[in-house]
Amino acid sequence: MKKIKREKRGEQERKEAQKSARDVTYENEKKENKIQKENAQRMREERLKNRWRFADLFAFFALLLSALLFALGPFVRWLLSNNSAGQTTLNVLSSVAQYCMLAAVALPAWYFVRKKNGFWTILFVVVIVIYIVGTIMGAI
Repeated sequence: MKKIKREKRGEQERKEAQKSARDVTYENEKKENKIQKENAQRMREERLKNRWRFADLFAFFALLLSALLFALGPFVRWLLSNNSAGQTTLNVLSSVAQYCMLAAVALPAWYFVRKKNGFWTILFVVVIVIYIVGTIMGAI
């Protein structure tokens, strides 16, 4: 009788040991998953930082060129009123400022649109094409 009780107790202890080993394995997997999620989150944040740098750069140049053209444009146009080369230079600078503004706005807009359905993507492309054509027609 005592032998049977010992065997049952030993079997119970083995089951408990297996259960605790499974629990430990489960906890370890849980910790590893948490670490992987945190690493993935950090990597996403790094990509976001890198992505916004291009938009920030284009936005800065668009702002700089636009400010210069607004501040100095009328004076320079008056000075170069008889010089067609100077007028062409101002038109080119204005176009560059507009294209920098396009890039500064289009990059974040694309990151917004790419997660949407096809309508948004088509609308985005149409708007970009209209903007580019409008810029070209305005510079002529």
